[in-house]
Amino acid sequence: MKKIKLTGAPCKIFKKTALIKRMFTSDLEVARFEGAAIRTVSGIRGQVKKAAKIEPGDMPKRKGESTEGIARCTFEDKILMSDIVFMRAWVNVEVPT
Repeated sequence: MKKIKLTGAPCKIFKKTALIKRMFTSDLEVARFEGAAIRTVSGIRGQVKKAAKIEPGDMPKRKGESTEGIARCTFEDKILMSDIVFMRAWVNVEVPT
């Protein structure tokens, strides 16, 4: 077992719900972590709800950035665009013998 820390940033904020990008690489990975506890650096706790259904024209996109893997998350309080969101998780690692 290995402890990992996944980090991401908000791309759109509605009151206590936010869309988090750059934390997951695919919608399948978001589905795997549904219900997982997340936190901002400022200490606001939250939870991963589901993969966001976003149309490509809904938000400004940087060149080469995908709309895949964006997660809809809820928080206890409103977060800021400058907040960094992170999640601690455990991953199985095979040890070569």
